[in-house]
Amino acid sequence: MGKLKPPAGKQGERARTPQVTPLSTQHMRPKFSLEYIQKSHCVSRCTKEEKAALIERLHELSKLTWQKIMQAGKHGQGCSTLPRNAIPSIPSFIPEDTNILLSL
Repeated sequence: MGKLKPPAGKQGERARTPQVTPLSTQHMRPKFSLEYIQKSHCVSRCTKEEKAALIERLHELSKLTWQKIMQAGKHGQGCSTLPRNAIPSIPSFIPEDTNILLSL
């Protein structure tokens, strides 16, 4: 069996771990899913007008980046962050460090 070659670079120099910069999602547009909607808040319990308003709102938001949504504020096309204790029952599959946004 042959000798292992040291990594490229100077002999004895340790391989450097590349610096990882957290990726920003501010330039991305939101994606919406109703996969985990709870029965107590299901779309089937909405009126036709509420359903239409939901579709319109999701359509408006899907055209914007997260940066634009966050800059718009809670009045208009934006949103605001809610404290976790403002929601009575958060499903267990939502991690503790997840921000909860309210969009009017």
